[in-house]
Amino acid sequence: MGKTNPIQTQYKPNQTQLKPIKCQNKANTNPKQTQSVVSLSNLFQRQKICSAEQSRQKGCEIFGLTFCQSHFGCHPVCIYPYLSTAISADYHAYATRVVEQMEGGICLFTLGLAGDTVPVRRGVKPRQEIGKALGGEALRRLQLVTTTGSATLKALKREIKFPTKKAPSPNETADDNKTIDYVTTEIQVLRPGDIYILGLPGEILVEVGIEIKTRAGLENLFIVTLSNDTIGYVCHSRAYEEGGYEPGPGTNLAKGAGEIMIKEALDILSQIKQNE
Repeated sequence: MGKTNPIQTQYKPNQTQLKPIKCQNKANTNPKQTQSVVSLSNLFQRQKICSAEQSRQKGCEIFGLTFCQSHFGCHPVCIYPYLSTAISADYHAYATRVVEQMEGGICLFTLGLAGDTVPVRRGVKPRQEIGKALGGEALRRLQLVTTTGSATLKALKREIKFPTKKAPSPNETADDNKTIDYVTTEIQVLRPGDIYILGLPGEILVEVGIEIKTRAGLENLFIVTLSNDTIGYVCHSRAYEEGGYEPGPGTNLAKGAGEIMIKEALDILSQIKQNE
């Protein structure tokens, strides 16, 4: 790629900065955040598949069967729409392949806060560069991560509704028991040990996710977007006022959807924390 500036991680200042990858915030809601939200979160966990007893009996090594989950927030659109006739797993495929080739086992990819973040450079070559750099960073962190042979697993999910932009037809009355003016979906949280994995439907704008993280106050909170459902872009109210693709043709959700998502996410996180 030649020389590039380090990634600006204004939303996540504690995250690693990678020179080979460069993304931009599409919405540009803040002039100071034209390059932002390129976060390589430290959700790289290696877990032993065998028990402690099996380890003693069979000499089971950590480098045997492994599970790794990588988490990154940037639209996977290196190929689309420039090569719209191609079917591609985009940069994810290269990232997971790098990890699996070196460590074995299975590497899963989860998409972070990517609602208003896209690659600056697109095409076949940038797809490879982003994916390989991401996979390389995952490998580096895997060498240093703490592992455990046991961990508790808890999970919760709840149904939520979002009002839509579409107004009821003239033939409908307030007494009609219909939900055409609402989108019904669900959110979910998994808690393996002291890690919180929050699954949100749709393409979540970065500002919505950061608000959840800030108010939740959880060190190991990872937000997975496009989880279990696709409901379009989920935008904060200011985005509707400023306009653009995401709050315009990119979603059928009415203004206030982002605030609903924030409230519901915080509620379910508080609930699973109380179930300790």
